[in-house]
Amino acid sequence: MKALEEITCATVSAVAPLYESEPWGVLNQKEFLNTAILLTTPLEPGELLKVIKATERELGRLERGRWGPREIDIDILFYDNITCFTSELTIPHSRLLQRSFSFFPALKLCPGWVHPVTGHSLAQMALNLTFETKSIKISENWID
Repeated sequence: MKALEEITCATVSAVAPLYESEPWGVLNQKEFLNTAILLTTPLEPGELLKVIKATERELGRLERGRWGPREIDIDILFYDNITCFTSELTIPHSRLLQRSFSFFPALKLCPGWVHPVTGHSLAQMALNLTFETKSIKISENWID
């Protein structure tokens, strides 16, 4: 979180707990550790994505192919009520409602956020979602 604040001139106003879950996509890898942050930034979504990709590289991310193991992966799940559909970026994230490891941290931070396409809040959607992941837990080993 500090890396994003320093690079983007952004402010982190809230951080969700750390969630541990089964891997998604490529299943033969370690469990995922995920959180979500609520970030305020003057950057437009496309500019923020460029900063995020640079931050991932600075933090040691190596490109190994889609959905495989990675050192860090930062996604933009949503950006206010903006919708964006480009080859580089989809907002809200196209798999937000399919991945428990991103949905639950976002729900913890912003239960009232209304999806600009569905018109439903995260809290409302949580009542009707089912995920393939059988277990998800909050890790007690969270460090800043």
